[in-house]
Amino acid sequence: MTENARDGSRRTRSQAAPEWTVTELLILVNEIAAVEADWSVQLSSYQQWDIISENCAALDVDRNLAQCRRKWQSLLAEYEDFRKRQKASSSLDPELFGAIERVVKGREERGEIDRESDLDASVEIETEKDSEENLRNTWFISERKAMMKSLGIII
Repeated sequence: MTENARDGSRRTRSQAAPEWTVTELLILVNEIAAVEADWSVQLSSYQQWDIISENCAALDVDRNLAQCRRKWQSLLAEYEDFRKRQKASSSLDPELFGAIERVVKGREERGEIDRESDLDASVEIETEKDSEENLRNTWFISERKAMMKSLGIII
């Protein structure tokens, strides 16, 4: 039992996870690029994110699957906001911006997104509660599909 649990106090958001560093963000984006390049068609979204979060953990980025996925959604939204508005500068680190751009272009080359329509819809930011609920639902559906497929049930 943790000390916080014994004294009845709640953990604050700042205690739950520190802010992401640029190095951690670069590791995350590079792992996304690597997993998508190798497994984008063969694995479910959940399986890809599981691999990404495990690879990040192996590289000392101590974040879980949901944290990695939420951070990527946030980075992608910020990237797209910059691209749409053609702002003079982005708050993203230039190296990080370039890494995100490579992932987006890789997706375009593989035909996974259509910049004009699909990407706009995919980067919509939800409230944190909705996002977590959707992540749980997506995970549940992915796991169900994987289980059904392993049992030979066509879906």
